[in-house]
Amino acid sequence: MDPDTIKKHVQHYYTQLFARGRTVPTTVPIASGRRLAMELGYPQSLCDCIPNHLWDLFAACGNPLPYLDGLDGQWVLNLGCGVGIDTLALAVAHPDMHVVSLDVVWNVLHEGLSGTGGRSQSSRNLHWVCGDAIELPFHTQCFDAAFLNGVFNLFADKRALLGGLRRVLKPRSQLVIADLCSEAPLPDHFVEEADAWAWCMSGALTLIELQNLLHQEGFDGITVQEKEGSEEFFRAVVTSRQSRV
Repeated sequence: MDPDTIKKHVQHYYTQLFARGRTVPTTVPIASGRRLAMELGYPQSLCDCIPNHLWDLFAACGNPLPYLDGLDGQWVLNLGCGVGIDTLALAVAHPDMHVVSLDVVWNVLHEGLSGTGGRSQSSRNLHWVCGDAIELPFHTQCFDAAFLNGVFNLFADKRALLGGLRRVLKPRSQLVIADLCSEAPLPDHFVEEADAWAWCMSGALTLIELQNLLHQEGFDGITVQEKEGSEEFFRAVVTSRQSRV
């Protein structure tokens, strides 16, 4: 499948998934919602203050938030924000920070906006944008940091994705990616598994492949902050910095 076909399938898949009101069916033995958040190290206070219907739509691959640096007063992009639980967590911890939450699926973006908007003084610094991650609708060098949580692997054209991020990040700004990685290069047939793209599997890279790609696309200071598990697919959090003007 070509990148555009994959992109359209993933968008349609998540539109339908979020419309059902739950990212993981109850019959599937995968941690989700509050249980997943606790496993990933999200604070209990956050888990208690977010409505149940938002937790039902929580589908993270990791917890990138502890690895974001110096956020007070800065502008941060939450790319592929979903219902914005990461956004709310940042707003609680850093009330002076501006968080721009972008997602291509309007329905889930609306859920996040209605669930978090107006809940606190910091909500005035929360901004919600429905847009395409490949064609980011922002000015050049306008963000101090960006992060993707379970989003990077959804894209077949990762070079285009990173090129857009490099454009909107200020020099030396931080990029944090939390997603699945593979222990070894995936067999060729994975690229044809449409639903596996939506579950961050077909788009998974090995850590070496991911680090090399980041370096080639203008990011340095690449560090693997977290690696959980040693199976064929495992969660990882990788940080880097924009190295080109």
